[in-house]
Amino acid sequence: MRNYKRISERKPMTEAILREARELIDNGVSVRQAAKAVGFHEATLRKRLKVGRGSENLGRFRAVFSHAQENEIVQHCKNLDKRFYGLTLKSLLFLLYSYAERNHIRHPFKPGNQLAGRDFTRGFMRRNRLSLRTPRKTSIARTMGFNRIQLAQYFDNLKNVLQKIQISSQPYIQC
Repeated sequence: MRNYKRISERKPMTEAILREARELIDNGVSVRQAAKAVGFHEATLRKRLKVGRGSENLGRFRAVFSHAQENEIVQHCKNLDKRFYGLTLKSLLFLLYSYAERNHIRHPFKPGNQLAGRDFTRGFMRRNRLSLRTPRKTSIARTMGFNRIQLAQYFDNLKNVLQKIQISSQPYIQC
């Protein structure tokens, strides 16, 4: 959902609260008094004790990526930006879908077009403060702006790429 807002403000029952309630009950306190002590309704506490674990999420929606996975994707997008490779919305949709597929993550994306949903992507961009601009063709001179600092950054990036793919610094002769 694009602008989903939680209606209830129920607090989640964590493992620590359950542990505290169990200790109270083990010490001879009634379930009703233990529920009042931890701040929950008696029926809710009975239900949670019966199941044996607290609920992690309160809604029907489940996060597709963990915070660490989202940070990894954001860092990848920022690295692409540093290398002056522009991302379009469609390429970001494909990136999110392929990341979920390759890491065997359950996702709600349709496999037919192999793209993540637009609503999901907008939420992802909003959560991680990402913005996309339409990429333009730019020459090296324009990207550098003839700025000494940016020129040094370009050659540092070039050196890193050459070291990564192990290309020697010998000049190439084209025939």
